[in-house]
Amino acid sequence: MDIALSFIVGGIAGWFLNGVLDSAVARLRWAFIRYRAQRHARKVAFRDGLLRVGAEHIFVSEYAPRGFDVARSTLRVSSEPVNVVRDSALGWEAKLRTVGHELAAAAEQVRKEAAAGDGKVLWNGQTLGLRSVRIDRDPMTETQQLTLDFVQSDHAAYVAASQWHRRLIKEDGLPHVEEDKWREIELALSHSFGLNATIETSDGYVILTRRGAIPGSHPGKRHISVNEGIRPTDADRGSLDIEAGLRRGIKEELGIVMAGEAVNFHTLILDIEPYEWALLAHVRVELSLKQIRERRLLAADKWEMESIEAIRFDETEVRRVLEHMDDWIPHGALNLALSLIAERHADASLLDLLRGNA
Repeated sequence: MDIALSFIVGGIAGWFLNGVLDSAVARLRWAFIRYRAQRHARKVAFRDGLLRVGAEHIFVSEYAPRGFDVARSTLRVSSEPVNVVRDSALGWEAKLRTVGHELAAAAEQVRKEAAAGDGKVLWNGQTLGLRSVRIDRDPMTETQQLTLDFVQSDHAAYVAASQWHRRLIKEDGLPHVEEDKWREIELALSHSFGLNATIETSDGYVILTRRGAIPGSHPGKRHISVNEGIRPTDADRGSLDIEAGLRRGIKEELGIVMAGEAVNFHTLILDIEPYEWALLAHVRVELSLKQIRERRLLAADKWEMESIEAIRFDETEVRRVLEHMDDWIPHGALNLALSLIAERHADASLLDLLRGNA
């Protein structure tokens, strides 16, 4: 009886001690993960989240070097009507009320030009504008989850609003507001949401592109690998799949069919002058540079690019190409720098190249 009792007590004690040890190991593991995440995040510091990149301004709403937790994020398309006449976070309510009819008329003119096919506007398609954004953080892992709500629009509305916003900033200058004000969506201007990615090859190159002769699209400027806009067709029963949207863009522009490659969506930005919110990402593909060049020959939208080039995905080469900011589309240069910092732990001084050439 005593022997049996000893076995039972010993088993319970062993089970209890194993549980305590497992719990302690788990806590240490999560503490280490959290420490690494915080240390990595501190590598990049943005003053008020606002950067001067080349000749334009970009607001960095959130930088997540380890990537947003897309699986636990919520992205929805709303069917509710948008009340665009509300208090403007940037102090532009009166201006937006005044130009409401002007923007609607300008958008209609763009639609007519696209339908006429006279070369002024190459196309007009359905788009999604960001309506609201919330970012939550897991206290244990320090990973961030996104809650993004979108509303349907079209490219013509984006072109009209973008042109008006550029003129406004050129005439009145950039408004001096607190950082949180930039996080509030200007619904009258939000008609497009970008998905932009650096593509890394299996042999260690990153793909860069030259934009084609597309009106209003920085013709001839250097850009990153893929520049796509999310569309209503990327949604299923109101829920958006941003990875599907990016895969579509990669296939259309580079001819690459992705098959489970890891995508690191690392930054949420507002490209201020054109007023376009976007997610920046990095993708590693299991294809060599040579294979990508071959596949691009069959890409449906290869005409959007004048050419592609490649550099080694290391700090020396990235610094070299970022020394000439007047040659870059601003958010493309920012994406290249932030992807290198996220993926190769490059020094954050890399961003000084973007600021220094302002």
